[in-house]
Amino acid sequence: MALIPSKAPSQRGRHFLATPGQAITRGRGGRRDKMSVNQRSKSRKAKAVAAFVVSTAATIAVLSFANSASAVPLIWTLDSAFFRVSDGGGSATGTFTYDADTNTYLNFNISVAGGDTSSFPPFTYSPATSFLRVPLDPISLSISSNEIVNPISPVFNRRTLFLAFNEPLTDAGGVIPIMNPAGLGGDAEFNPTISPSNRGFSGGFVTAPVPGPIAGAGLPGLILASGGLLGWWRRRQKSV
Repeated sequence: MALIPSKAPSQRGRHFLATPGQAITRGRGGRRDKMSVNQRSKSRKAKAVAAFVVSTAATIAVLSFANSASAVPLIWTLDSAFFRVSDGGGSATGTFTYDADTNTYLNFNISVAGGDTSSFPPFTYSPATSFLRVPLDPISLSISSNEIVNPISPVFNRRTLFLAFNEPLTDAGGVIPIMNPAGLGGDAEFNPTISPSNRGFSGGFVTAPVPGPIAGAGLPGLILASGGLLGWWRRRQKSV
């Protein structure tokens, strides 16, 4: 048998005899040390989980803000776009897509028909038949036909449609009145045949749906995500 020395008196240990293979127990001080280690371990785990929750919530907030701040191109639709009766009448229908963030017209499909069809035969302005003229900006859209209808004219030798807007197009959508371009004699479409023809709008609008909020974006999404993470952490603490 071996004599096991006790720890310092303040730790309340005591001598005892231990036979080979006998378990050596510790005094109350040893149990307190073991509990202190466990508490420190749990505290470190709790801090790590809390840091994870905070960092994840911050990431969700950043992503939500980025999603809510970014916009998607809107499809604008011509509504009640009629040409003046004094110019022979007719109408324009169709859509175009505009990205306000990049000031880019991505697509267009606008048909003109009716009225004086001898001067303005029905025609569809689309990427297959036409091209966008520059400059392009949020308050105007100009489209010319690929076909040259008047090879004699050095400038306006293609059929061209001009759309001017009463206010800039934005990613907020809404309803914006159509205007006749200033500086073009108040005309919106030209067909420069041998006998040039032109006509202007009597009214009309372009409309685009107002974008709704993005699911999960902003403060509500952050609150829900943070609450879910906190609930998960509490359940995990109970199960430990």
